[in-house]
This record gives sequence, C-alpha cells and structure tokens, in this order.
Amino acid sequence: MTPSPGRLARAWPPVLLVFSVITVFWKLALTKQYTFLESPDNANQVMPWLQAQVYAIRHWSVLIWDPYEWFGQSLIGQVQPGVASPFTFLLALAPLHDGHIQPFYVCLWFVLMHCVAALFAYWFLQDLKLAVWPSLVGALLYATAGGPALRYGGLLRQYRMAAATGSRHLGSGGVPLSAALAARTRAVEECGVGRCAAGCFLALWAS
Repeated sequence: MTPSPGRLARAWPPVLLVFSVITVFWKLALTKQYTFLESPDNANQVMPWLQAQVYAIRHWSVLIWDPYEWFGQSLIGQVQPGVASPFTFLLALAPLHDGHIQPFYVCLWFVLMHCVAALFAYWFLQDLKLAVWPSLVGALLYATAGGPALRYGGLLRQYRMAAATGSRHLGSGGVPLSAALAARTRAVEECGVGRCAAGCFLALWAS
C-alpha cells in the first residue's frame, strides 16, 4: 500500500529532525571513540549516580538515597540525578559489562534524550502555527544548544513575549500560557526529570 501524500508530509520533518540531531552528535552516536563523560563532574559524580540507580532498578527498587558519596545524600530530592526520569529506567535496559554500565550506551542514551527533546519542541512550535522549516530549525537549536536554551532563552522567552500581547491565553481566566509553561517547566525540573521531559511537558501544555 502506497502511503498517502498527507501522511508523508507529516512524517518527513520528524525523521529529518532526528537525523539532524544524530548528525550533531555523530561522534557519540556512531562511534565508540568519543565520549562526553571526560569532565570531572560527569566522571566522578554523574556516572556513579547512574551506576547506583541502574543497579537498583535492575534489582527492582528505586535508589532515593545515595550512601556512597559524602555522608550520604538524597537523590530524588535533587534535579540532576534524574531518579524520576523514565530515561533512567530506559538506561537500565542496556547491557552491562562486569556489572557496570557501559559508556557507549550512556552516550546513546544522551543522544536519545536530545532526539526526543527535539521532536517535542518541533510539535510545540507547530502548535504555535509556525511553518515547517522554522519549526525544524527552532527545535534543532532547542535540543542542541545546551542547558541555557531551556532556562534563559529561546522557546520560552519568545513565547512569553507573544503571550504578553494577549495573543494566546490559557483557559477562561486569562492566565498567559507562557506563565503556566514557565512555572510547570520549573516544576518538572525540580522533579528531576531534566530538559527532555520538560520539552515533553511544554508540548503537552501547548496542545
């Protein structure tokens, strides 16, 4: 059966977007020669976090307290460890080597989160009635520009300006949608689910 033109028109932008994100991170996604884990924070803090969480998940539990660093610390009470993130549970499915998570699969996990962030940012921009190509460019920049893209600029800032003019509001109460997006994005971050899930949250609230 030949796909309809309308279905093809909806399918090619997300496919191109995922391909573009993988192209940006090709060293991580397509080879085992490179890693983003060489920094002290990633190597000495993030990887032990992930290792402990993956070990717990694979033994049917959730690690809400980390007894291995400092004098012990709460993981679920922090943003960075991502204990509540579904992507952490997905990482637990990756093959282990001698009981340890493999850096290559952590790199693939990293690229996957950016692909998902790009897709939801694209659908969010499409919901704002942007054309396909501006939506693609905006989503690609959102997913690959680093952490400040969510907190301080880009998508939310521009949409906040648009909502301030009264062009779009949330419900009959007249609350600017941008304010709701900003507040709920911050709430998602505080739950430890990170930028990618925040992008999902933005897309859901824009629908």
